[in-house]
Amino acid sequence: MAELSLARKTKAELIEEVETLKRGLRALATDLDKQDVARADADRLQHLYDQSPIAIWDEDWSGIRPTIEEIRLQPIKDLEVYFKERPEYVRWLAGKTLLLDFNQATADLYRARNRDGYWARATDKFLTPEEYDAFCEALAAFTRGDQSVVVACWKCAFDGEWIYLRDTIAIPSAHREDWSCVVHTVEDHTARKRAEDALEESEACLTSLMDNAPAEIFL
Repeated sequence: MAELSLARKTKAELIEEVETLKRGLRALATDLDKQDVARADADRLQHLYDQSPIAIWDEDWSGIRPTIEEIRLQPIKDLEVYFKERPEYVRWLAGKTLLLDFNQATADLYRARNRDGYWARATDKFLTPEEYDAFCEALAAFTRGDQSVVVACWKCAFDGEWIYLRDTIAIPSAHREDWSCVVHTVEDHTARKRAEDALEESEACLTSLMDNAPAEIFL
């Protein structure tokens, strides 16, 4: 039957079918090339992510997006105060955020022995008081419609040392509708913070001495 069907076709029809097949094969080859390029680009970006000297991690906040939308509809004057006054609610929101990935610089920053160790720690949603305040700041900023926010607080590294981290949290434009990717870029400001605190303490001591010194000393 196939031979009979082929015999009934004109030469022009056969040529057209062959050309159609060729066009299909060329389109397939183009798609495969695009996929190869896309894979290469993805591999390159992943390599840059992994090897970046800056600590980076990304989370999925889509689980709290609907709740934030509901809060936006309420006439709340001070969002930061609103969140800070609701610790159980905020911790529930924190528990609905998911860690997606992090680079080696992040594990090094927290002085983790390996990625598995950091992963276990990072998925623990316990918040210190300072971390709680920083998370409230971020929630308030994103609820207002900001696309990025900078927060800073003391955190405990894996070796027990306290480190002061400056965290820039941003929602990439491609994920602003669902918050399925929230990116953190973190810098260690421990030395600077300790220097600033030491300077403030020295200035406070000097002011106290000046205030309590006998008037005669200035004559």
